[in-house]
Formats: sequence, C-alpha cells, structure tokens
Amino acid sequence: MLKNYLLVAFRNLYRQLSYSFINVFGLAIGIAATILIMLWVNDEVTYDGFHEKKDHLYKVWFNSTFADGIGSQISMPYPLREGLKAQDAGIKNVCITNWGEGALMTVGEKKINFVGLHASEEFLDMFTFPLIAGDKETALKEPTSIILTESTAKALFGDEDPMNQMINIENTYDLKVTGVMADLPNNSYFSFKFLIPFSHYLTTQSWIDVEDWENNSHQMYMELHPGASIEAVTDNVRDLIQKNTDDKISKKKSFFIPLVSGVFTQTSKTVR
Repeated sequence: MLKNYLLVAFRNLYRQLSYSFINVFGLAIGIAATILIMLWVNDEVTYDGFHEKKDHLYKVWFNSTFADGIGSQISMPYPLREGLKAQDAGIKNVCITNWGEGALMTVGEKKINFVGLHASEEFLDMFTFPLIAGDKETALKEPTSIILTESTAKALFGDEDPMNQMINIENTYDLKVTGVMADLPNNSYFSFKFLIPFSHYLTTQSWIDVEDWENNSHQMYMELHPGASIEAVTDNVRDLIQKNTDDKISKKKSFFIPLVSGVFTQTSKTVR
C-alpha cells in the first residue's frame, strides 16, 4: 500500500516538474530559514545565561549630563571599586578588569600571540568560568599568576601538564600557570585566552592612580546579595562618582545594566 502511494506521488511530481521544483525548493528554503531563526533566537536568549549568578550580576555604567545632552559610558575610575561596596551593604562583590589586550607568550621555543584580560580576584567567583585545573579561590591571588584557557594551554604546552609552569610575557616578565579553564562559550560577552590578576596590571601600569576618581579607564561589574533591590542600590550610589570629583559641570550618575538584559553590551537607558 505504501509503495503504491509513493509511486503515485512521484508520478505526479514528474508530470509537473516546474511546479514540483518550485514547491519543494520553496519548502526547503522555508524550513532552512526557520531553523536559522530558531538558532539565532536561542543564541540571543541564552547569551551569558550559563552564569550561575546571572540574576545578581550587573555591569556598571554612568551618565554624564552636559549642556547638549547626556552621554553614557562604561569606563570607570579605580576607586569606585571599593567605594560601591562601602556605600551599600546590598553589594556583595565588585570586579574590575582592563579592556583586554594582546600579549606575546613564550614557552621554550614557542612564541604565540594571544588576547587576554586582567581581572581582579572576584572575577572567578562572580562569573561561571569553570577551572579544569587549579583552585578558583586562589588562582588570581598572586600578581605573578596566570590562568589559561584549555586551547591556549594546549597550544603552548601540548600534552604536557601546564600547571605551575612558567610563561614569559612580552619578553618582559614571567608568570606561573595557576589554573586552566574550559574554553569560553561563543555566546558570551567575554572573549579572552588567558586571565592575569589585576594586581599585576597595577604593578606594571604606572599611569593607574588608585585614588583618582576622574581617571575613567576600567570596566567594572557588580554582584548583589540575594534579595537585594537593584533599585534601592542604584538610588543609594547614584551620586557616588559626582561626590568624589571636582567636576561640578557635568553631573555623573551611576546605573547598572543586568547581565540577562542583552548582557552588558549596547543596552542603555538614561538615569537622571
């Protein structure tokens, strides 16, 4: 019976080849487009959704008010890191990072350029980037430490255990491997091949003034305690930067973009 149905169907298709081609081709294009749209939507709605603390994580922004309008930015002054935690008990952690930069990494005869990130030790506690080797509580504590992604470790050390091995950076200083993390997912705001403690960044970048509230040069991320209100925290710390600067012309107001909102990227709003 099934064989007969198939024969009839193929005969009808063969008798009207042009219409059959248009219908089959159109159906194939429709199915392919639907699959691609579903994959894109899934990528968007799961963007950075793998972080276990995603509901409590925020990127720190501030607005500057000028005569001709309001400008929003994500470059923060270093002292804001401790200032936020001291200002509101609802804030559990504040992490500071640079913007990421390339570095020549040398192991023996191997010399490879990778792009990495300097981050304070709260980074691994706030964000879910699992370590394959090493302890996330201590891996970023010492300024001379470095954490590699799995693919970076493979490129530099092959099948050899990278833990506690030394890597020369930019032909200038040596760092010890204190951790290896799984490669980052593609649907993440972050993109780096290695992590170096921010404390190392402080020792090698003489331009950083840890007390300068007007040197807006760093990225910051905030974690709230469970149950803390982001609205209450925002109201409490909104004028923190303004209070600590001499610039009384452009009013600076802090606000926060949640991790799950499109994740720290282009989403913005005006906070007056």
